[in-house]
Amino acid sequence: MAQEQKYILLDSLTANYQVKKYTLNTSPYGPKNTIEMYNVFSPYYGANKGIDYIILFSVLPDLSSTTNWEIIDIEKIKDNLFPTKEIFRRVTYKVFNAPLEKEFDISKVKLVKKVNSKYYVSKKM
Repeated sequence: MAQEQKYILLDSLTANYQVKKYTLNTSPYGPKNTIEMYNVFSPYYGANKGIDYIILFSVLPDLSSTTNWEIIDIEKIKDNLFPTKEIFRRVTYKVFNAPLEKEFDISKVKLVKKVNSKYYVSKKM
């Protein structure tokens, strides 16, 4: 059975964690586009508790288009939203070398951002 696409809302990440966004320009390397990177810091990052983790989400350029995002109907994906509070679960499994349950794997999630009243999904991750 194919696994359904999972999504994470950027608004939910920024509401629950410290997030830093970086935009890289690809023009010096040929195609004129951008790469968007979002560093999401674990809740106790910098508190010297030995649990300083950063998760990187990146939105890669769609070389056949000038935009890296496309409009999406939030109602159609609301049942496939990844619970933001679980994004650091994978790190815990890695630290203890335990097998990760598929429902907690974030390696193939797509980011969703809200701009005004519209939602956009990343084309490539």
